[in-house]
Amino acid sequence: MAEDWNRDLQEREESFADSTPKRENPYKKKKKQPSTPAIATAIEDTPPQEGIPTKPKKSLKDRWDDFIFAHVKLMVFIIGVTVVMMLLGPFSVFRIAEWVEEAQIKAEMAERDKLTITYVQGLCDKAEPITWQDFQRFYIEDRSSDVYVTWIIPVEEGYEVWMGGGSTTKMPDYVTMYSNKTGKKVDLTKGLSNLESYLAENN
Repeated sequence: MAEDWNRDLQEREESFADSTPKRENPYKKKKKQPSTPAIATAIEDTPPQEGIPTKPKKSLKDRWDDFIFAHVKLMVFIIGVTVVMMLLGPFSVFRIAEWVEEAQIKAEMAERDKLTITYVQGLCDKAEPITWQDFQRFYIEDRSSDVYVTWIIPVEEGYEVWMGGGSTTKMPDYVTMYSNKTGKKVDLTKGLSNLESYLAENN
């Protein structure tokens, strides 16, 4: 009788143990499962739809063409500013051409002879009037304007010949020699004796 009662009690305990859910230890660390992004999972799970073409990947040339097209206004603006600067800026084509021309003229002038006092005396002693052509083979500093021609010809021993007029094809309005030492000048059209007196006073 006692054995039957113990057997029945044991069967009940085993039945109760099988029907009771097992509890996990709350202090035991669980292993983290790698999480899959929802978007990636959705994309992977989505089957390819028929009839919808996939967009091809653009090549480097196509991307460069898109960049050029998107920035065409900026490029036109930059090119326009560059053209304006080349034509009207401080280093424009025209100014550079003027500088080159001036440099060539100065180089040609530097190769010319320097005017001497003896040559000036010969001009004052001749019977013909002094003209522009008498000084063309010498170094000339041209200070002409649009309406008036002005030449300055350096002379040895600190002198300068100044002459001016409306045109080099006409007779000059004046031909004078100027002393850098004393600041005095003499009219070369008045003859050799007048020049000799001037040189004697300013030497």
